[in-house]
Amino acid sequence: GVPLSGRALTFINGKGYMTAAGGRIFRSTNNGSNWSPVVNNVITNISGLAIATPLVNYMIAEDRIVYKSTDGGNNWNLYPTPGNMSFTNNIAFADANTGIIVGSTPNMKRTTNGGLNWTTVDPGTTSDLYGAQFINANTGFATGDIGVVSKTTNAGLNWLAGPVSTSATAYNDVVVFDSTLILATKMSGIVYSTNMGQSWNSTNISKEMYEINRTDHTSRYAFVLGK
Repeated sequence: GVPLSGRALTFINGKGYMTAAGGRIFRSTNNGSNWSPVVNNVITNISGLAIATPLVNYMIAEDRIVYKSTDGGNNWNLYPTPGNMSFTNNIAFADANTGIIVGSTPNMKRTTNGGLNWTTVDPGTTSDLYGAQFINANTGFATGDIGVVSKTTNAGLNWLAGPVSTSATAYNDVVVFDSTLILATKMSGIVYSTNMGQSWNSTNISKEMYEINRTDHTSRYAFVLGK
């Protein structure tokens, strides 16, 4: 069944992973309708997940530890830790080798060789970052404190931050459905933008929400972790 203490979540084409306290990993092959545990060698709490390809998957732990799987999530291996980051909150990949980690001090690191090396990148904001997602090999988004949303169009090399939310609330995670619709989670629900983050509207959900992810690349269904 679904763990009660879900920490991170990701999907691609109906296949998804969820992590829970103690490094537990659960996998679904039917859009989250059913979950089964994955035997793994991870013992730390995972804060972010990324399915770069069906076989190449990544995880980032709360204590800056990076794990990588090359067999679709059955086995996970320890990879080099991004140096100097105080906190590591999420991870996202544009392809099998190019991806980012978001957190704080510095708030973004980038790799172009599958996690072997990480370099500091300027996301256009000094705010702590919590959410990250690539929608294709070039375009990605990062969300963070006081409602900041940054966008890249060259696979994470350069970023431009949009206007800060007037609600002054942290955006925990982000999911992009197409060229216009963005959903972000926050401590008091979910907000959405239809103009690439220039302005935001609230939904009728008032509970604390953390992780959000699309179940596939063609529908507008999303899976959300909250409490």
